Amino acid sequence: EIEVEEEGGGMAMVKAYHEQMSHVLAENSLSSSLYVDWSHILDYDPQSSQSILLEYYRIEPYLRKAVRTFAIENFPSYMRHNDDDDSQISREFWVHFYNLPVTHRLRDLRTLKVGRLCAMSGTVTRTSEVRPELLFGTFQCHDCDTVVPNLAHQFPYSQPESCPNPSCPNDRRWVLRPQERRFIDWPKLRVQEASHEIT
Repeated sequence: EIEVEEEGGGMAMVKAYHEQMSHVLAENSLSSSLYVDWSHILDYDPQSSQSILLEYYRIEPYLRKAVRTFAIENFPSYMRHNDDDDSQISREFWVHFYNLPVTHRLRDLRTLKVGRLCAMSGTVTRTSEVRPELLFGTFQCHDCDTVVPNLAHQFPYSQPESCPNPSCPNDRRWVLRPQERRFIDWPKLRVQEASHEIT
């Protein structure tokens, strides 16, 4: 149980995220999101906030791991999800930020911002159907049966580059083990500039 010492202090902030996480975990969903107010990051650790903004692509897996650790420590009974076949699957967590200091127009997005955390405004004109995307996969070498566990994926489907068994030359023939893979659902969005932003 979290005790709140002063309503405007850090413990009140922790209590707010504790309550949000309890609602997230009460939903029967394999993937869960925690929404974080950027002003709280600035108040808590301004130096880390700059690192998150500038190196988000590199830091994002650690943020997800921190949310997962927070959930495990505070809600251990909710941490597993019953799938249709009654197997137990670990939950995945995502961090979403709001109230970022700057919201960019689409035309302001340049290659300099690739990998950085930024907010943008626009109008969604089209969405695709929701598709499964491999998040983690465990592969088995087709030649020697060596297992490569929990290989992380970032959108393009990828297999291990080479077999970790030094005596095996395989670098192409892999079997994805279906019982040890995790997918997420994602749609593709098409966005255009909002009409009031066109000059």
